[in-house]
Amino acid sequence: MSDTEPELFAEVVSVLTYPNVPENVLPFVIFKSRIDNVKLENGLKIIVLRITGTSSYHIIFPEHTTMKECIAELHANGISINKRTELFLSKYLM
Repeated sequence: MSDTEPELFAEVVSVLTYPNVPENVLPFVIFKSRIDNVKLENGLKIIVLRITGTSSYHIIFPEHTTMKECIAELHANGISINKRTELFLSKYLM
């Protein structure tokens, strides 16, 4: 990311269970499940992060990732999180 591009931030929106996913978030869940090879089954926990300043969401499947992997993935995409979000995620991710 260049110095002129604004840094993106992710904030926790909610923790959901599949299939109780809002219509506007569902495409992100489906996409991420295909990338992570996660089967969408009833009761699957989903953490939804909103990317500030965009209409995008970052999806985390806490049973299928670690805190270290999550942070690395966000950073690889130029996305940072604040301490509040980091503390929240640490309760769900190892």
